[in-house]
Formats: sequence, structure tokens, C-alpha cells
Amino acid sequence: FFFQAEDGIRDAQESRGLGDVYKRQILKDPKVVDVYTDIGRVLKNYVSGKLPRAFKVVPIMDDWEKLLSLTKPEEWSPQAMHEATKMIVSSLNAYKSKIFIEKILLPAVKKDIQSHKKLNFHLYFALKKAFFKASAWFKGIIFPLLKDGCTLKEASIIGSVLMKMSIPMVDSAVVLMKLADMTYSAGAVSYTHLTLPTIYSVQISVVAVSLKKK
Repeated sequence: FFFQAEDGIRDAQESRGLGDVYKRQILKDPKVVDVYTDIGRVLKNYVSGKLPRAFKVVPIMDDWEKLLSLTKPEEWSPQAMHEATKMIVSSLNAYKSKIFIEKILLPAVKKDIQSHKKLNFHLYFALKKAFFKASAWFKGIIFPLLKDGCTLKEASIIGSVLMKMSIPMVDSAVVLMKLADMTYSAGAVSYTHLTLPTIYSVQISVVAVSLKKK
């Protein structure tokens, strides 16, 4: 689908394509609402193949959250969630990635674990793809889980993802200090033990504080 500029003129210097020109005005067009509502229906039944072209421009839009909400992410298939996570997290900055991970990916993961007592293969790999932004992953997955109450099943499954990933040293230190300040829980202890082995040259004080509190 294509949007026609109101004055028919595009700024040659500022324009870099469809998303840049219309990202601030896109939601004003009812046709756009219809398009993304239809995309939601596609993603609900998505199994494989290319994602809709209009969906691929979402990360460059100022109103990307609103556009995603039109597609009803809570109804996406696991396969769609995997592909969307791969596309969106690699395109957004760490702050925006954290929002996507916490508000869209995490609820889908928790719901699937609660419903099936295990995690769908595609959602599991969506978690791994989301780790592309490590700091956003911890802020969007681990910290919210511990704040709201993490079940042992969730800790086990998500911890298994963490075990397979290489955690940047700086992120490891920050995470350990944050976990050390949290209220004691089985989940916090589990994630602390998983994070500690990734540290190679973090200051002794960081590790000492973590061990003392956990």
C-alpha cells in the first residue's frame, strides 16, 4: 500500500523513504488503521514466509507502539512473535527495544508457560533473538519478572535461555548489582547464579556484594 503526500511534494534531503515522510501523520489516515488491523489478522495465523511490507516499516515510525497495538500482538502466532522480535529488536534502540520486550514479548512468554507448562519453540527462540540488546533484555524480561513474582517454571525456562547466551561484562556487573538490591526470592538467586559465571574481570566488590546478599 502507498501513501500520497498531501501537497504532492517530498523533501529530497530529509526523505529516506515511506516511513520518514509519514511517520508523524500515519495514524491520522483511517486507511492506515485498516491496513494494520488487517496485518494483525495475518500475524494471528502466520506460520512462515515474508512479513507484510507495511509491517516492516513499523520500527522507523514515531508511533510504532500504536501501530503495533493495532495488530493486536497478544493474538500473534508464536511464529509471528519470533519474526517480529527479530525484526524489531534489531532495528530499535535499547530503550525502545526494552519497551517491546517488556510489553509485547514477555506477556506472550508468560501466557504460554502458564497455559502449557512449557514454552513454545518459536517463543523460546524469540527470547534468544531479543538478547541482541542484552541490557534491554534484562530490563524487559528479568527485572519485571522478579518485580511481579517469578515462578520456578519461568525461572527455569528463561534461565535456560540465559545459560546459552554470552552476557557482556558491563551488563553482567550492572545486573548483579541490581539483583543484589532486590528482595530475596528463588528467582533472584537463580538469575544471580546464572549471571556470575559470565564475569571475568569485574571488580571484586561487585561479586562480593552479590554473594553476600544472595
